[in-house]
Amino acid sequence: MPELPEVETVVKSIRPKLENKTIKNCQIYQNYSRIILHSSFHVLKNKILGKKIIQVTRRAKYIVLHLSEGYLIFHLRMTGQFQFNAQAPKHTTFSLDLSQGKMHFVDTRKFGTVEYHPDLTILEKKLGPEPLGEDFKLAPFQAALNKSAKNIKAYLLDQSKVAGLGNIYVDEVLWQAKIHPATKAGNLSKIQIVELFKAIPQILNFSIKHQGTTFINFYFEESKGGNFQNMLKVFNREGESCPRCNKVIVKIKFAGRGTHFCPACQKAKGNK
Repeated sequence: MPELPEVETVVKSIRPKLENKTIKNCQIYQNYSRIILHSSFHVLKNKILGKKIIQVTRRAKYIVLHLSEGYLIFHLRMTGQFQFNAQAPKHTTFSLDLSQGKMHFVDTRKFGTVEYHPDLTILEKKLGPEPLGEDFKLAPFQAALNKSAKNIKAYLLDQSKVAGLGNIYVDEVLWQAKIHPATKAGNLSKIQIVELFKAIPQILNFSIKHQGTTFINFYFEESKGGNFQNMLKVFNREGESCPRCNKVIVKIKFAGRGTHFCPACQKAKGNK
């Protein structure tokens, strides 16, 4: 599933094609009404017709179209993409007819979602701070970790704790901070927390610079993929040498996810 850097890459690519355009019509294809959350397609259509797209932003893994009234919110899930062809491509689930051009939400596996809300309360209630935003601060980050009984892998995957991180970047930031994924969040030392706090935006910004990670499903602008997979230190590199200590990277099933780490660099320790 695309994570924060991939979604940010998509937002940057679609922003100039959507901003300042007016929604003239919208369509849903092959009875994919299940992709519309919190309302019916007809209700959503009535809410957005005639509205101008003022701004396109990202919140965690969500793409948010700020309309002249309300918000249209997309989640890419596994295979969602935006295309701007004149005709709807294969696997299109939802389309917007704009004052200039058309936008198609193309989704091979059909897990992507669309929803309309009058405000962003629904996102703010379930999402933690943006790790690249001004509200991501060391003191509250440390305080929340100290109170948690979760292991740090599961903690960072929890979108209510830090928004936008997924399996790829959790593995990468834990390697960067030299923290074993099984370490209890509440057992991290202050030094480890500082290193983790620094690693999160550092890794995310570096990935955004290289347009995210593409293994199988992530593409933007119809056929472009990211390049960050060439810079990964541990994720998807089991059996290879750790670039820091030259020991073998391992993969285990942990916190319900395939988890990559270096057992030499990221030793199972961390008690205060």
